[in-house]
Amino acid sequence: RALPPVLTTPASLIAAQMTVGAFPVWLKLAPWTVTAHLITGNLFASTTFLLALAFRAEKGIRESQPTVSNRRRLWITVIGGLLLIQLGLGGLVSSQYAGMACPEWPTCNGGVWFPAWEGGVGIHLFHRITAYALVACLGVAAFGCRRDGRLRGATALAFALGLLPGAIGVASVLNGIPTELTGLHTGLAAALVLTWALPRASAASAAPAAGETPAAAAAASRSPRRRRHRPRRLRPRLRQAALR
Repeated sequence: RALPPVLTTPASLIAAQMTVGAFPVWLKLAPWTVTAHLITGNLFASTTFLLALAFRAEKGIRESQPTVSNRRRLWITVIGGLLLIQLGLGGLVSSQYAGMACPEWPTCNGGVWFPAWEGGVGIHLFHRITAYALVACLGVAAFGCRRDGRLRGATALAFALGLLPGAIGVASVLNGIPTELTGLHTGLAAALVLTWALPRASAASAAPAAGETPAAAAAASRSPRRRRHRPRRLRPRLRQAALR
């Protein structure tokens, strides 16, 4: 029996995860296999979580469906893309053993901020810069959604979870990459991925804001502009004749 369309993506991801999981063993921990395994696992977890939220919404547990503006939808998409890039860079830092390529913070090595942009040092620096950009975007999203009852909690939690992995990553670098801190750093990153699925699901299930739908924009562009009716002024002679 064929799977329903809503289950196709999770089923494909778990199949890909099982296949990619064998590559690190076969290819002796090649960097790209470790990174692909990490990204596929997080994608499967977030997709399964979104599927659970969709089933929960269909049962009528969520009755209200407020609108979400296109600007907030754009922010949610951009942050999701940054999060995916950060996951890939984190996998490369781990697989390339670049965790100690920059043993200092906030500088990299010897008091220099950007000593090189290649090799392990470059990967580590890109991972740091993307983390700064991701935390900044999460902070802007949390501030922008502070009055939105549906997105306020999820964006605030995501901002907190964005700060925590960064702090743990700094502590891990300064303490020589201990296993406990590395595992905590990875676990918090996975929690951030699942948390960001909440605003993504809210934006997907909510209706666009009034006037921002394509149909509304097309109707507004086709509607003719009404001109204000201005009464013609009578000439002075006609006005005087009328008064007589």
